[in-house]
Order: sequence, then structure tokens, then C-alpha cells
Amino acid sequence: MMSPNGPARANGAQASGNAKRCAYLRMDINKESYLCLLDSGCEISVIPTRLVGRNDIKPSTQLITAANGTSIPVLGAVTLQGRIGNRRLSIEGLVSSHVQEPMLGMDWLQKHGVTWSFQDNRVWVGKHEYRTEARHHDSTWIRRVVLVETTLLPPRSECDVQAGVVCWGS
Repeated sequence: MMSPNGPARANGAQASGNAKRCAYLRMDINKESYLCLLDSGCEISVIPTRLVGRNDIKPSTQLITAANGTSIPVLGAVTLQGRIGNRRLSIEGLVSSHVQEPMLGMDWLQKHGVTWSFQDNRVWVGKHEYRTEARHHDSTWIRRVVLVETTLLPPRSECDVQAGVVCWGS
């Protein structure tokens, strides 16, 4: 799972406007349905922490960075079983609380022999054909800034502090 060329990239860029970008594949994971982002710009799959049992996370030294170059914290690696209809598909990926949706990267796309017709909004996973979907943007997003360490600030002063932003969407 470790990229031989250093940190792997996890893009997650989003277009503006009204165009529907059908870049998601609906998959059941842990008996719940999720829209999984098919991301050919992401070298390795990334799984949100909320989909993974803490005891299922294996240690990993792999580093990943976002498209803007910032580091994405990784808790470890995991292998999950996904299901589309009656077809089981394994998902090996890194676990992070800084992603909101399963991101199926080039590792997953290549492993499962995915062919993507952008014009027809369809993918073939091996010989099986599935329709891709667009994410609905009417969901509520919550962003929370989390302080990394306790910091005492004197009155009327400024100070840089270590913090992280955690996002959730429904």
C-alpha cells in the first residue's frame, strides 16, 4: 500500500456550477449504502474513520497529501468488504478522519479492472456494468476546528496555534 515515490496524493477537488458530475459509485459497506467517489487523481483509496472499527485499523507509515499540498492525517490502513448488488468487492485503503466519503483511488480502480464511460455515466467493474451518480449538494456540512494542544493567550494578543479542521456531511 506504500507508494514507492513518497507521499500519495488525495485530490478531492470540486467543480462549481450546475453541471452534474457523476463520479460516485453506490456501494454497501457494513450493511449501509454509501456514495463512493471514483477518483482517478487519487493514488490510493482513503476511507473515513466512521466506516471503520477501531480494532480493524492496522498500523501504516504511509503519508498522504491533498491536492494543495497539505498533509492529511492517517490513522492506519484497513481492508473493508463492499457490495454492489450481490457482488463483493474488497477495498484496501488508508483511514482518515479528514475525509467525509470513501474515495476509491487508482489502486482500487486498477485492481478491479474499472473502465469508465464519462459520457454515459457508467462504469464497468470487470465485466459488470454500473451507473455512476452525482453527489447531492443539499446536505448539511459541519466544520469544526480542533486545537491540538492547550495554549494560553494573553489578553489583546495574537498567536499561531496548532489546530485541525474536521468536517462531516450528511
